[in-house]
Amino acid sequence: MIPVVLWGTQRIFTKDHPKDFGRHKTILVRVGEPLHPTNDDPRAETLELRSRMEALLDGAIRDYPAEEQPPGSWWLPASYGGSAPTLEEAGAIDAAEKRERAQKRAKKARAKAAKKRG
Repeated sequence: MIPVVLWGTQRIFTKDHPKDFGRHKTILVRVGEPLHPTNDDPRAETLELRSRMEALLDGAIRDYPAEEQPPGSWWLPASYGGSAPTLEEAGAIDAAEKRERAQKRAKKARAKAAKKRG
């Protein structure tokens, strides 16, 4: 298994942000040392993979051109000076969106049922 991380792709295609397929955006690809899982301890092997990928990602974020990653950037985690939501905040945003979609579906179904009844 070869751990690989990408950094910079989030600037091109991110939920709730305009798609930007313009040129001159750096995409960093980091490839780590191979892991050889044995399945003896899947939990430990998963933690090892996660640790290695976190280190690769940290290095990619730190090595990214500063001029393309100004402080406050919406794609940059707050721990690196950006304004991207935390995983918890993103989860809350997703949950709110799901509730809103469910409410819209229910409203549409009620309207359809009412129309059927006449």
